[in-house]
Amino acid sequence: NNTAKYADYAVGEFFKLAKQSSYWKDTLFVVVADHESRVGGASLVPVEQFRIPAIILGDGVAPKMDQRVVSQIDLAPTLLSLMGVSGSYPMLGRDLTQVDDNWPGRALMQYDKNMAYLSGDDVVILQPEREPAGYLYDFASKTLTHKSQSDEMKQMALSWALWGSLAYQQQL
Repeated sequence: NNTAKYADYAVGEFFKLAKQSSYWKDTLFVVVADHESRVGGASLVPVEQFRIPAIILGDGVAPKMDQRVVSQIDLAPTLLSLMGVSGSYPMLGRDLTQVDDNWPGRALMQYDKNMAYLSGDDVVILQPEREPAGYLYDFASKTLTHKSQSDEMKQMALSWALWGSLAYQQQL
């Protein structure tokens, strides 16, 4: 508990100093977690423990609380956009400054050998040697309940799960 409090204090002090520095006007800062520090339990994928905060700070970055479901893969295109870099680049993420606030979003979560694909509140969980399973995630109660998901949603989950390895193996 004290370590977390100190880290919070130290990050705050860092940004106080950064705002007074000469590089503040030309720098974007990103603070993001990977997942909760104590990911565990008997759930196929503990979705609630993958809900993490991210902060983007910089001169001219307007304060905004964003409640959409997004992934870390969205950070790079968003940061490039905030830097004024436009164009086409080989990234899977979305520029969050260019996506409607009502976009349902999507997130990818890996827990041991299981992978979950969350779009809005719909979930597909992939497990080794099993068919993809559909669920509905209730953000209020933090529970997964079985729900049939479309073949398209299952295919999307599989494509996200396989793309990284495929791209690496084929040197894409």
